[in-house]
Amino acid sequence: MFTDALLPGYRPRDGGFFTAFVTMEPVKGGTKYTAIAVHKDEAGRKTHEEMGFHSGWGTALDQLVAYAKTM
Repeated sequence: MFTDALLPGYRPRDGGFFTAFVTMEPVKGGTKYTAIAVHKDEAGRKTHEEMGFHSGWGTALDQLVAYAKTM
């Protein structure tokens, strides 16, 4: 889990708008990867989407898979 809503020491940050949950769990034949972004409100979700982050989750996963294949 990570967020842009808090500063070190769990201090609230002005302008933060999401918390992400990323999990990986073993499944038969591989690994299940789940990424969830939780936003403060609909406006924050829309802003995040307009910044291109929605497609960025897929890009990050593709990079992770490519890296894992080199291990």
